[in-house]
Amino acid sequence: MAINRKRTAKSTLPRSILVALFLLSLAVALSYGNGYRLNLSPSMPEGIWQLQSLSGPLQRGQVVIACPENTSLFQLARARGYLGYGQCRGQYEPLLKPVIAVAGDTIDLSPAGVMVNGKKLPHSAILTRDSQNRLLPYLAARRYSVHTDEVWLVSTHIPHSFDSRYFGSMPLSLVQGLARPVWIWH
Repeated sequence: MAINRKRTAKSTLPRSILVALFLLSLAVALSYGNGYRLNLSPSMPEGIWQLQSLSGPLQRGQVVIACPENTSLFQLARARGYLGYGQCRGQYEPLLKPVIAVAGDTIDLSPAGVMVNGKKLPHSAILTRDSQNRLLPYLAARRYSVHTDEVWLVSTHIPHSFDSRYFGSMPLSLVQGLARPVWIWH
């Protein structure tokens, strides 16, 4: 026996919008599996980037996607909103950053900025406070040598990027691959 019930509440969204949202979610999930990443961080141009396999040693100027280490510094960065939640171990959002130094390079850090092999990078001053006037942890002003199993990642796209100025070198083992812009809107 069937029971007739009146519908007392209608969906707040039309069925076509719900279907479109479902299809969009499915496309995003499938795209992630194919290496596509959405970047909404101002540290690099916002848009869609594609993760590509490394085919040789990293070079200065290449853009990479790397997973942060699960350290107290990155925990602080996530708590303050410098990093979001994501697919990396420790549930960190991957970093999208340019490579500024590779094995054999020297980094000179000073309050005025970052120098790589004697050449100053634009927009690379080391900030002592974030946009909410909280103290920032940062590396000591001195010379650093880049070792074989590490890389330095600094974005000069904006002056307040959270990058190697604050966390130092990144182990090469945490670099997932190269990043290629697919569709950039800024």
